[in-house]
Amino acid sequence: MTLSTFHSALTPKYKTHVDTVPSGRWSHLHPHLNATFYEKLKAPSSQKEAKFLSRTHKDAAEDFQMQIEVVDQEILILKDPIDSSVPEYNCNLYEDFLEKKKRLMMSKRFHVNAMNAYDYFCYCKSNVL
Repeated sequence: MTLSTFHSALTPKYKTHVDTVPSGRWSHLHPHLNATFYEKLKAPSSQKEAKFLSRTHKDAAEDFQMQIEVVDQEILILKDPIDSSVPEYNCNLYEDFLEKKKRLMMSKRFHVNAMNAYDYFCYCKSNVL
């Protein structure tokens, strides 16, 4: 299931289909996030709660970014300083670090998307969309 948006000559604004999310949960879905993504998130009961949850996801995304930077430094340490190649004895560790970086980037992406979902909820509530 994906979230779809459409624009027609009869409607002045884009409309979002929310029929894929059970009623009483999320009243406003970000047009660029899959509806199934919202199943992983707590639906906010108010704009104040949405702002708080957005902030927690923002903090988590920043923490993941710092961890990604640490892994980048660990990867640099594994490389030969002269030609930037990875010595054979470090190949397994290098691959482990790349896998770790990928997991961290996917986690960061989740938190950024969650932050965007909560921010969009706040935007819609404050602009009465």
